[in-house]
Amino acid sequence: MIFSPYSLFTITLMSCLFVLAFVILTSYSGIIRRIPLSAVYVFLAATGLRLLIPVEIDRLSFEINSDFIMTKINDFMRNKIFAAGSLSFSIGNLFVAVWIAGILVHSVFVIAKYCRFRLGVKQLAEVHDEHILNTVDMICSQLGIKSRPRVLRIMSNCSPSEYGLFKQTIVLNGAQYTDEELYYILLHEITHYKLKNDAAKCFAELLKIIFWWNPAVYPLYSRIDKLMEIYTDLSVTKELTKSQKYSYLHCLYNVYKTINVDSISASAFASPIIGSARASEIEKRFEIIAKGRKTNIPICIFAVVLSLMCCAATVFVVFQPYYDIPAEDIPSEKIDINSENSYITKEGDLYILYHNGEVLIKSPNKEDVESFLKKEE
Repeated sequence: MIFSPYSLFTITLMSCLFVLAFVILTSYSGIIRRIPLSAVYVFLAATGLRLLIPVEIDRLSFEINSDFIMTKINDFMRNKIFAAGSLSFSIGNLFVAVWIAGILVHSVFVIAKYCRFRLGVKQLAEVHDEHILNTVDMICSQLGIKSRPRVLRIMSNCSPSEYGLFKQTIVLNGAQYTDEELYYILLHEITHYKLKNDAAKCFAELLKIIFWWNPAVYPLYSRIDKLMEIYTDLSVTKELTKSQKYSYLHCLYNVYKTINVDSISASAFASPIIGSARASEIEKRFEIIAKGRKTNIPICIFAVVLSLMCCAATVFVVFQPYYDIPAEDIPSEKIDINSENSYITKEGDLYILYHNGEVLIKSPNKEDVESFLKKEE
């Protein structure tokens, strides 16, 4: 396996197409109800790993040569900004420097945001109400979770939420809910932990930090955030009766009415039970809950296999520039090429044939240069 700027360009382009298809498909309620959460995790992991490891299999890769777009991009990235002796700095070098600087800036921003979040959490009072804690214990036993999450309370009208990769913390607001509503709120938040939703969101956040310049990572994170809420709803309600489902829906509606939507702050650190201020998103959640899961095994298998195939295919495909000699520069007679007046050298990712000190042909494939030599011999 090798890494090159062309493999990075290929996976960036393909990831944008994959994410676009993923966002479009998962915007339909019927598809969400028929594919499992595991298929979403497979797609996220496969896409994320391909972005993090943009390599190609050299001898097995199918090369898609471009003599216009890729050559223009390649030539632009190789333009020298300045040169001093043997040292030079190209636009490509500038891109790498800006990329690294962007990662550092985004990392500092996320760390600072997390520190503010943690400082805010430390100001919250811990809940010692026996009824609430007993309800939490009952739900943990029901879901097979051994460690009881910490329960805090904030007296504002924020949405109830949860956070924590290894040790979960639930934050309740100051609103008054019935025992049934409180049960459903706690069940929803603890189910987030059981489904490892926070890990998926943190992984998507990591992709945003590293590939901040890639337009695909932002809709990917947004879609993952929304899907985590929907799949949590489906997990909570899968064993409920029809009347219990409507009670759960009534609970969500009451939470939506009692909170200040302007104060909602969904992030990689916390998952509010109502994570969107848009009524259309709430309506979609209600529709999916009311209809319930409709597992279709062939569609599940197809979704997982398609996700793996799409991402694995990029290992065997690479877009690269193609350079050829302009027709007007090709002599009518054979060129006298020998070891005294010609030689092949590799500069960057290009193989270049020099003849009498001038560039005769250049190509990213050594075979192209060698085949030209054979024609002239």
